[in-house]
Amino acid sequence: MDSYILQHLFVAVALLLAAVWIRKLYIRSCRIQLFAYRPPNASPTQYNAIRHAPTLSLRPICFSVSCRPAYVVINAHRRDKHSDVSYEREILTAGDGGSVAIDWYPSHNSNKPDTRPIAVVMSGVGGSSKEYYSLADGKLNYRVVVMNHRGCGGARLTSPRPYNAHETADIRLTVNHESSNCVLSAAVGISSPFDMPTTVRAMEDRNFLNDYVFRPALVAGTKRYLLKNEKQRSLSELDDIITAKVFNTKDSWGYYELASSKPYVEHIKIPFLVFASRDDTINPVTGTPFDLFESNPNTALVVTNHGGHIGFYQGLRPRSWHTDPVAEFFGTVVQPSKKPKPHHILDIAK
Repeated sequence: MDSYILQHLFVAVALLLAAVWIRKLYIRSCRIQLFAYRPPNASPTQYNAIRHAPTLSLRPICFSVSCRPAYVVINAHRRDKHSDVSYEREILTAGDGGSVAIDWYPSHNSNKPDTRPIAVVMSGVGGSSKEYYSLADGKLNYRVVVMNHRGCGGARLTSPRPYNAHETADIRLTVNHESSNCVLSAAVGISSPFDMPTTVRAMEDRNFLNDYVFRPALVAGTKRYLLKNEKQRSLSELDDIITAKVFNTKDSWGYYELASSKPYVEHIKIPFLVFASRDDTINPVTGTPFDLFESNPNTALVVTNHGGHIGFYQGLRPRSWHTDPVAEFFGTVVQPSKKPKPHHILDIAK
């Protein structure tokens, strides 16, 4: 009898130790890393915005790498309670005749004065206001306007010039649309590419996710508004025959070098927070300029081990995690003025 009790006691202790070990590994795998310019030289506003963001001090509940295929499905189709958003569309016309569709939430034609900050949300290639991160951002305590790139989100392509990741004219058109009194106060990037050649090479690697999930969706979206030619099966092939010729670059890779945002990080003058994941198969962190984020007092980079590409979820019933730290960050750096005046906040997700 004594040996029976000892045997079960040993098993119980072993299970307890295993649980403690697994918990330790889980916490370690879900840790959040911050890369930012440190005090005393750091911008006080920027440093405090990160240090006092409660969400960034907690452990997000992440999916394991072994569940990545299911995780991608959830990333692509998951809708949470924050996704019930109805927009009002407005069409802006650029100087070359191109059309930019912007979707407002709530309606910007309301008779009631609204002095809340304005969050300008921009998606990546082929994205629109229907993407889950745009819908989730629509429930932040701001007025939200989602910019749909040329030919995206159901907007017509009305000029010979398609979307160009290098040009900022359409972004400036959207930001300056409200009035000249609106200032750009802060920015957030979610899974943003800083080195486009690295991103495109990652997407063109032959693996299950790229071959059957990411690349077909991206190429199909591009073909939908530019070209109906079944022979082109990669983004670089499409950009070789369209984008490179329209914008006069040697080839698609010359265009990607030109469109990379890495050289501009050191010149950022407003608080800028970026979220990245080490298991992002579209924008590998190898293309992220960690050193530039640590040398610019206005920038900060938050890196998680899990999250995929714009797939930051938490909870047993997964909901968008990034909206909480984004709201905390904006709440710190965007201070309400004595006189009601709207602020522009640029939220870039690619």
